[in-house]
Amino acid sequence: MPYWAKPPTATAKMQGFDGTNWQNVLVDGDQHLYTAPGYWSGSYGGTTTDSWTNALDWSDADKFLHKTILIKNTGDTNNMDYKVLVYVVDGGIAYEETSGTLAPGDVAKIVLNNWYSRVVVQVKSSTAGASTSYQVDAGGLKG
Repeated sequence: MPYWAKPPTATAKMQGFDGTNWQNVLVDGDQHLYTAPGYWSGSYGGTTTDSWTNALDWSDADKFLHKTILIKNTGDTNNMDYKVLVYVVDGGIAYEETSGTLAPGDVAKIVLNNWYSRVVVQVKSSTAGASTSYQVDAGGLKG
């Protein structure tokens, strides 16, 4: 048998260090290296005011390549304004990715597939003194 051939009874294990322990690296059913995707999701709600308020401050967005955000006006009478700010460097320049107005019951979907260090969703009442409730759902998947 040539020196490079694996004997039929030989086994080999690839391991990776997780910072504390050595762990076996897995292979899926198609014999591809298995990598478990990391993900995160959260839901936040509140009531708008006359000033911009952070409804979501995703300070570790840099861990996720694919990000989805749903913004809903859960009130039943008043409109609300929203804007999504993105940062390449936390504490650096804020760029307004998108903005808009939501009528009661309306939902805005924002998909961000670029790398950002931080993502902030801000909301406020469209009409002074006329608050409404909102919900912001967000989720990220590591690329």
